[in-house]
Amino acid sequence: MRDVMTHVPVKERLMVMIHILLNIAKNIRVPRRANR
Repeated sequence: MRDVMTHVPVKERLMVMIHILLNIAKNIRVPRRANR
């Protein structure tokens, strides 16, 4: 994992982190009934 992360540019890493955080926030905000 470490080797892969080091090969990935910092910007790309930040974008991935933001995407994951946004997905988590969406899952928390959306009620369980509206789960798709």
